[in-house]
Amino acid sequence: IKLAAPCLACAASGPTDKMAAVTGMSQSSASTSQRAAQERRQLLVLGSSVSTGEGASAPKTCGWASLLAAAIQPLGFEVTNRGVGGTTTGIWNKILATTPANLFANFDVVIMSLSLGNEGLSNCQTQQAIHDREAHYVTGLRSIVTTLRSMMRPDARLVLGSPYPHNCYGELHLQALLRVREAMRNWPEVNYTIDFLAPVVHDGVGHWHPGAWRDPGHPNDIGHRQMFQCIDVR
Repeated sequence: IKLAAPCLACAASGPTDKMAAVTGMSQSSASTSQRAAQERRQLLVLGSSVSTGEGASAPKTCGWASLLAAAIQPLGFEVTNRGVGGTTTGIWNKILATTPANLFANFDVVIMSLSLGNEGLSNCQTQQAIHDREAHYVTGLRSIVTTLRSMMRPDARLVLGSPYPHNCYGELHLQALLRVREAMRNWPEVNYTIDFLAPVVHDGVGHWHPGAWRDPGHPNDIGHRQMFQCIDVR
């Protein structure tokens, strides 16, 4: 119980109108147009380990996606999390290639959040190696985005999680993260990009804030709460 306590306070905070960036639904409209339980809006989370809550003391309640689920439940949303730890753009492209398109028919919002850490970026030490890894990630993620959009309903919203910190990153890695974030923001298929490099999460040099990480690649309860705050649900 003590381990779960740090995330209870943030889960108790309420949403702001900026929620519309992710859900497409403002607080005011939600209050007047909530659906009946059987008609709840459906949000799907896809991604790697951080999207599943890895690093938190209780991933199913203290991970950033779980905090999001708790915050938007009163607005008529139900969240399904199908993140898979350790996955890369290559793995997700293979998963989607064998996924029936009608699986996405019931989802109003799809969030995809992957990690450049899983692609091996932190192991790259030269500018050329970092550039090559960045290009590989962008190409793979672009393919995922194109596939997801083709499988989703025309009115559904596609949201990406931007790159996020890693304590083994340096200045060259950070510049790659910023370039990737900018690329995501310019893809026409994407409705919104969550900025996981916002100051609340990122110390400005590519790392998690002190005390906000479990290991170099994963946030702890505090770090997950900070990621959740990037969605402007307080």
